[in-house]
Parts: sequence; structure tokens; C-alpha cells
Amino acid sequence: MTIDDLFKRIVRARLPLLACFVLVPLLGVLALGSRQQPVWVANARVQVFDGAPSSTTEADGSSSRVLALATTPGVVSSALADAHVTRDATQLAEHDITAQRLGESTVVELAVKDADPAAAAAIVKALADRVATFMNQGSRRHFRSTLAEVDAQIASTNQARDKLTTSLAAAIDPRARNTLRARLSSLSETSSQLAQQRTSLVVADATRDLVVAIHPNSRDVRAVPSSLLPRSALAVLLGLVLGLAVAVLLETLRPRLADARAVSRLLSVPVLSAHVHEGTQLARMAGLAARRQGVGTVVVMPLEQRDDVAARQLVKTLAAVDEAPAPASVGPRVRLKVGVPAGAGGIAAPEAAADAPTNGQASRARPSVRFTGLSGVTRQDEERAGVLLVVSGAPMHTSYDELTSLTTAMRWPVIGIVEIPRKRAHAKDAS
Repeated sequence: MTIDDLFKRIVRARLPLLACFVLVPLLGVLALGSRQQPVWVANARVQVFDGAPSSTTEADGSSSRVLALATTPGVVSSALADAHVTRDATQLAEHDITAQRLGESTVVELAVKDADPAAAAAIVKALADRVATFMNQGSRRHFRSTLAEVDAQIASTNQARDKLTTSLAAAIDPRARNTLRARLSSLSETSSQLAQQRTSLVVADATRDLVVAIHPNSRDVRAVPSSLLPRSALAVLLGLVLGLAVAVLLETLRPRLADARAVSRLLSVPVLSAHVHEGTQLARMAGLAARRQGVGTVVVMPLEQRDDVAARQLVKTLAAVDEAPAPASVGPRVRLKVGVPAGAGGIAAPEAAADAPTNGQASRARPSVRFTGLSGVTRQDEERAGVLLVVSGAPMHTSYDELTSLTTAMRWPVIGIVEIPRKRAHAKDAS
């Protein structure tokens, strides 16, 4: 079996099936795409910290943090309230908000998709502000609590130191005064350490990187390219794959033969003609093939039931053709001169030309061949009958098996095959 046979059996023979599997999803995608409104995307950038990141991991971590905050439903709800836009915060966060890092920098670009370009621009601006505010203020709660704790310790130390100073001034006993001086020195050292700790906290807070929302002077809003073309291509591809799978399954369950050539190879008989309208030539070729095998009656049979009308029409065409007898076989003609001896000179006498065959007689006419359908076969025809097959398209293998069973039982040889174009066969069926 060749690749061409597989193509004819699976693809060409089941083109309507493949067309349905391709056109139905394609039309569905086109119908859905025609109803979709255009989508717009607005962008805003957020600088996470100053300078270049120390590593790719740090840069990826910063962009991941921005994305995590930007897709938090609570932050999105606050941004929608700031933008005065009514949207489903959860749906927007899950499907319409993206964030990506720009190169190796610490700048992250937020993108918001919406059917309204003005709403998209307002949402992304408010969202960038909310993300920057949260990242700047989210870690200050710990700073404020730590600073308040240090301030409380400083106040308590100063209060204890003031009390010791008053007690030291009122003390008279030398040993008591030494003890108070030692405690006062310890409290002074503790107060100095707390003051340094507070200064370090304030300096660290003042010098830390702040997240900044970068707002462009003009709205960065653009239309999202339509996905109709890639979706259509995907629908065609998936439909074609599914259609081929179904065609292969059907071919496995109900195998076909590729065409009339495949049938001729199985039966070892020739395809006599592919042009039914050439009745005289087809009748002569079928007659020669029949006489070659000693067949007197040619039974024109369709390989499948769908070709029955074409077979009956072919019987009428072949029966209407009067097969002319073969011309007599003659040898080279010899011109005889009458009344003039050979080698005589002078003026020749009048000639009587006589043409005659060298073999002495013409050959006899060949017996004629009768063309009929299966229903017109008589008992006298059964002894010397042969089959002329009519095939169109890709016939079923079961039809071929039924044909071989019939010809084997009747002992009728198949003298040839007539290939009917599929469109012609259907046109005849319709008529």
C-alpha cells in the first residue's frame, strides 16, 4: 500500500467528514470572535528600589512581590474605589492584571485590561499608587512599635536616673552615696545605648528605599491585538486532527479500496477506460478483452450499489454500439499485366489491373460480443459470461469481497474495469 492509496482512502474518500470537523469549530470561533468587544490594556510602572539589583533572584523577587500585591483582591478593591470604577475585584485580579520586570532593572510594569480604555487607565494608576503605598507603609508598623518601645525604655531610664540624682543629693552616708553613684552611672550608660539605638532606627527609616509609582504624562493605553486569527488556526488544526482520527477509525472498522486502480491491481485486470462517453472505443476494447478470454456475454456489474444507475446506462451505451467486423487480412497487392509478355518491347497493350491478396482469401469476421446487465443473463449466457466492473470513487472492501464471492461461485472471469468519475456517477444518480 502506497502513501497515495492511504491519502485516497482516508482523506479523499472522506472529505465531507473532514470538512465538517474543520468548519464547525472554525465557524464557532468566528461567531464568538464577532461578538467579543475590543479590549484595551493600560500600563503603569513601579520602581521597587533605587539602584541595580544585586542578583537576578533579587530582581525576580521584587517583581513577584509587586504582582502578588497587585493581584490581591483587597488592594484591587481599594484601587477600584480610588478610580471610581465598578468592576469585580476578584475577576479582575485573576484574569486582567499582569506584572513583568523590565529587563534587569528594578522597575516593574503593571498592566490592566478592560473594555473601556479610560477605565483601564484609571484602574492601573490607582493600583500602582496602592501598591507603592502598601510597600512603603506596610513595614512601618514594626518600625513604629520598635521605636515606641525604645522611647518607653528611654523615658523609664531617664525617670529612674532623675530619682537617683535626687536621692544622691540627699544622701549623707558615704557608702550609700557610692552605691547611688554606681547605679546612676549604669543608668546613664543604658540611656546612652537606647539613644543610639533610637538614632539608628530613625536613620535606617530615613535612608531606606521607597517604592515609587511612575505615572506617564499621557495615558499609556493601547488596543489588545485580536486573537481571532490564532484561535481560528488552532480550531482548524484541532478539527483536522480530530477528523483524521475519526477517519482512521472508520477506515479501520470499514476499510475501503483507494480507487479503480487498486481494484485492478487486486484482480489483475486492466482499467479499460475512464471515459464512458467514448462508447465505440470502450465497446471495441471490451470486446477484444472478452474474446481474448473466450467470453461471449459481458455482464456489466457495479462494484457498489451506488453505481447501479451508471452501470445500466453503460449497458445501454455499449449495446447501442454496433461493433464493426474486423477488415479482411490481406497481403501486399500485386499488379498483373494482361496481354504483354514479360520482357517484350514496344508499346504496351492496354492493361487490366487486378488486385488480389497474396494469401488467397480474406479472413472470416470475428464473432460479436453481447453486453448485458446481471438481470439479463440467460442460461445460455452463463457458460461463456464474463464481468465488466463499474467502479467510482473509493469502494468499500466488503463490496469487493462480495464481488469475488459471486465471480468465484459463477466461475466468471473479470475482463476489465470501467472507472466512472464520482461526480458523473452522482449526477446520473440524481437524474
